[in-house]
Amino acid sequence: MHDPEVTGEARRYYAATCPVCRELALKTFVAEQVVQFECGRCGSFGVAAAARSTFETRSEEQRKEWLAYARQQVSADGQIALVDAENEPKA
Repeated sequence: MHDPEVTGEARRYYAATCPVCRELALKTFVAEQVVQFECGRCGSFGVAAAARSTFETRSEEQRKEWLAYARQQVSADGQIALVDAENEPKA
């Protein structure tokens, strides 16, 4: 796995659509299975490949709730929220 933070290289960001609010955002590949987004509305967060298809089929309200729940799970300062199958809110 090639990780720019480990090698000291700058991450490359690409224009994308935020998977939460559907507004313009930037994305970068953090790891093989995680895509990080930088959105003006939703902030910084990552989406694991295992959760992406399920996450994108949810309503905007459900996606916001899932991201909020993922943010509650973050314990370390500077760590971004990661939306994945493990932290999907239970109905």
